[in-house]
Amino acid sequence: MKKFIYVTLAIVVLAACNKKDDDIDDETPNVDTAKTVQISLGASYANDIYYSFENGVVATKPRNEWHIGFSTNAMSSSILTNAGTGIYLYMYQSGDNINWNSPIDTTGFNWKVLPNSNVTWEEGAFGHTAGEFPDYGWGKYDMATHNLTGTAIFIIKLAANDYRKVMIESKSSAAKTYVFKYSNLDGSNSETVTLDCKPYASKNFVYYSLTGKQIVDHEPATSDWDIVFTKYYDEVMNYIVTGALSNIDYSVLQVDDVTDPKVFNDTTGTYINNIDAIGADWKSFNLEAFIYNVDSNSVFMVKNPEGNIHKLYFTKFDGSATGNLTMVHQKL
Repeated sequence: MKKFIYVTLAIVVLAACNKKDDDIDDETPNVDTAKTVQISLGASYANDIYYSFENGVVATKPRNEWHIGFSTNAMSSSILTNAGTGIYLYMYQSGDNINWNSPIDTTGFNWKVLPNSNVTWEEGAFGHTAGEFPDYGWGKYDMATHNLTGTAIFIIKLAANDYRKVMIESKSSAAKTYVFKYSNLDGSNSETVTLDCKPYASKNFVYYSLTGKQIVDHEPATSDWDIVFTKYYDEVMNYIVTGALSNIDYSVLQVDDVTDPKVFNDTTGTYINNIDAIGADWKSFNLEAFIYNVDSNSVFMVKNPEGNIHKLYFTKFDGSATGNLTMVHQKL
């Protein structure tokens, strides 16, 4: 987890509060009524669906409307790429002798993809090459100012044969601003952007479109959603997958081979904080029938930062023609 050195991240897990019913023993938890919900990511999974267990779908956003996402947290160095749309990031040059003004020659270039982390939102693609402190991948941290200064030039692939070079010049922690620049590989059509995160402080990230040359308000407030259904690059599979990622500071317990998920309510076990703990492998493609099989006997216990737990399992996934899926969730 790449947080600035002067920050200690504490995750406080609270005990879940269960409702009581006068007709049952006080030691027996009562649960909310289970909800069966169908949501749609759209044909070819075109949308990101931000979902709240309490309020349902809170935002449906076109996935391809942004290219780079910047953490709004003053003490975070995380910068994402929109890998779910096939955008790839590569390190071109780093260190004290980088030269932004020279055209990029990709002859013999090592096209090694820098992915976002599947484990935490705090390790975006731009920080993938981070080394020992104060190296944060795209820049170096200054103990005196608590700011970051850019030390790397990247190549970003937006589409087939469409590339840009990008440099994050700085992040000012107190001002909550980034300065970054990008251009064609030959240096033409150069843009320098000062991005102010303060208007987006209630959100995890603020996004930017390199082709639209504009800030994109893509995600809802952090407190408004629990999971997002999206496409993302799976580092282990080395492939873009469609699945669910959990919000910051959430944890998940996965229980497999459950005989009857409708009545299973055991919340004991080891919870993990990986954002892809729900992920994409609750479904698999059946080549013979040419449909998706869903593992309805895998149950996910999703715990939010306040300690509330929701049971979740999936019953249907229609595939890319509609992007429809059906799930059941219940507050325990």
